[in-house]
Amino acid sequence: MLALGVGAGFLLFVGALFVVPFLIPDQTRLNAMAPIAPAPGLERGGHAFAGTVGSWDVRGQITIDAGRQARIAIDVTQAGGVPVPATLPLQLALDMPEHAMQVLRPTAAQAEAGSYLAQSRLPMAGLWRLHVELPEGTGLFDFNVPQ
Repeated sequence: MLALGVGAGFLLFVGALFVVPFLIPDQTRLNAMAPIAPAPGLERGGHAFAGTVGSWDVRGQITIDAGRQARIAIDVTQAGGVPVPATLPLQLALDMPEHAMQVLRPTAAQAEAGSYLAQSRLPMAGLWRLHVELPEGTGLFDFNVPQ
């Protein structure tokens, strides 16, 4: 009986170790905060967004000009508004969830501690998804690029 109890406990422990990574979400939605009105240089307007990815607070905006050139500005802070270390790796990806097309990977240049800038030309109008990839997970933001 003792061996059966220890064996069952061990199997439950191993099963829990296998299941836990699937229960912890590594992708979270970034929330739309406010639209950015069209203006000279931002003819297609833009979107502001914010959310939490792992232990990081992410705030940003994406603006789009007449030629569908997207400009992405992102600020990443720790809880309490402390900027992230300069060594924090941040990568971006842009794709269209409704189309099978190549993922765009604009380079995020660090402007200062916790502030990143990137640009990418979007080849077509429609629904796009921005992936903000941090070591603890990925933030997803869906936005529409008008005709």
